[in-house]
Amino acid sequence: MCPLSRATRSHCPIRLLTVCCLCLILGTVNSPIKAENSPTTPGTPIRVGSVTGGHIHPALCRAANGDLLAVYNENGGGGKELLLARSTDGGLNWSASQPIPTIKECSIYPGSLTTLKSGEIVLHWSCYRIEGARRWRVPQFCTSKDHGVTWSPVTEIPLDDCTNYTCLRHPILELDADHWVCPFYDRTVIYDRSKHRITPFGDGRNHGMVPLVRTQQ
Repeated sequence: MCPLSRATRSHCPIRLLTVCCLCLILGTVNSPIKAENSPTTPGTPIRVGSVTGGHIHPALCRAANGDLLAVYNENGGGGKELLLARSTDGGLNWSASQPIPTIKECSIYPGSLTTLKSGEIVLHWSCYRIEGARRWRVPQFCTSKDHGVTWSPVTEIPLDDCTNYTCLRHPILELDADHWVCPFYDRTVIYDRSKHRITPFGDGRNHGMVPLVRTQQ
C-alpha cells in the first residue's frame, strides 16, 4: 500500500467526521463500532450510533487530545438524554454511546459542541417548555475540561424572554475566554461567562441560526 501524503492524512479526520455525521441511522448497537474497510479512509459509511428518528441533530468536535466526540439525541424532538460517542483513531472506530449524566428533567432539542482555545469543551442544547398555549425553549450548556470524560453541572443561559426558537445548532464563536457569540435562531447575542449575562452582538441584528467564524484578520 502506498503511504498517504501529509495533505491526505490531514484531511482524513474531516472526511470521516462528515461521513460519520451522516450515519446516525436506525438500528441497535450495544458495543463499540468498527469500520470494515481500509484503516485510513472508509469506502462506506461508519455507523456512530443508533437512533429512533426525528431531530437527532448530531454534533461533532475534536478534543484537544485528538479524540473525536459525537453527541446526539436518540429520540429527536424531545429526547430525555444526550448520548456521547468517542473515537480515538480519527473516526474509524467509535465507542458505545453513553448518556451525559448532568442533563436532567429536560425534553431536549440538541445542540452543538465547541472546543475552546483552552481545550475546554462546551456542549449546548435547549429544553422544551410548555405552559398552556405558550411554548418556548430554554438554552443550557455544560462544559468538560477532560476531553469529554466528565461534565460540569448545567448552566442556563440568562434570558427572560425565551421563545420557541431560542435554540442553536452550530458551535458558539469564542471571542475571548469569557465571551461567546451564541447564534440562536431568534437572536444573535454575546454571553459573558464571567458575569453570567447577555449583551447584544455587533450591529444588534438577528443573524439567524447560522454558523459564525472569526478570520485571522
